[in-house]
Amino acid sequence: MVNELDLVLKVVPNYCASIIKIIPEKLRNLKRTYNNLSDEGYPLTHLGVKSFADSSDIALKQMLGKLKNLDIKGVQENINNILSKIDELFDAFEKEKEAKLIYEKDYKDLEVLVSSLSKRFTKLYNTVPEIRKVYVLKENSDEELNELQNQVSHIQSVKRTLDTYVHSYSMQPYTVIVEKMNELNTLSNSLSEKLDAFKQYLDSLKTDSQDAYSSLFVLYTRTKKAERVVREASISNFSEKYIRSIQEIYATLDKVYEILKVLPIDVAFVNENMQNLKKCEDEVIYKIEQEYNELQVADATILYSNRHRGHLNDVDTLLDQAEELYFKGEFEQAYLKACDAEKLVEDNKDLENRK
Repeated sequence: MVNELDLVLKVVPNYCASIIKIIPEKLRNLKRTYNNLSDEGYPLTHLGVKSFADSSDIALKQMLGKLKNLDIKGVQENINNILSKIDELFDAFEKEKEAKLIYEKDYKDLEVLVSSLSKRFTKLYNTVPEIRKVYVLKENSDEELNELQNQVSHIQSVKRTLDTYVHSYSMQPYTVIVEKMNELNTLSNSLSEKLDAFKQYLDSLKTDSQDAYSSLFVLYTRTKKAERVVREASISNFSEKYIRSIQEIYATLDKVYEILKVLPIDVAFVNENMQNLKKCEDEVIYKIEQEYNELQVADATILYSNRHRGHLNDVDTLLDQAEELYFKGEFEQAYLKACDAEKLVEDNKDLENRK
């Protein structure tokens, strides 16, 4: 009993200080800050500051009455709760001030952004019928347009809600307004990216068609040159290796050319075939040009080395092998055999000189 009385006597002065001085001062400061912010136009009724201050005054009187009877049960908890709530309210004030700064800085720009998105969509939507006359649109283009339209409608709905928050008789707290602004900004940025993507797709229809048309003539000229090289080489293995691929390239070129002449142009079909043509250009035309260079080098080397025929049997054998490889279309191997023949001739000269 004595120990309990000692504890009570020890904590009561601190409790009294909190109840009589510390908390009332904090409450006065809280109400003063609340009134100042309210006078500045901050909507703060949602925080319930007045009702909290009134209930706190009642609680302080009740706690003080208990302490007069040396009853400390629940006092510390009540003191902590009141102080914690005061801190929460001051934090809320700061958040409202920060939110107001954001609102004042970004609200007008957000209005402009939302308005511009609506105009961009309308302009984009109105261009589609004319584009359809010239180009075949992808299968899901209508679905994408409907989705864009739905997003525009949703953004306009969120914007109307935001306007209600701002312009209604009882303005919503700035934190609530900024939260709605953030939602609207996220939706607007997403829609802007999708509008950009769809416009880029529509623009690509014309660009891809023009690029394909230009590439056709370049590739046709290169293919014609490669065909002439294959035919003039007069080497059956070389011709048989590539002539069918060349004919397939011509067929694809004709097919793409015919598609480009007919409206609406199927750009997806054109792009697919142009990719195939690009692959053929890399795998066929480039190899023909490369092998033709090897043919010329091999032909010149064999011709040059033939002057040594009749001097050494081994040289004749190597040159026979080189010519056989040459007419099989194995030009690189033919060149190497001719080089071996030249080396053998040079080695033999060195040997004779040493004698």
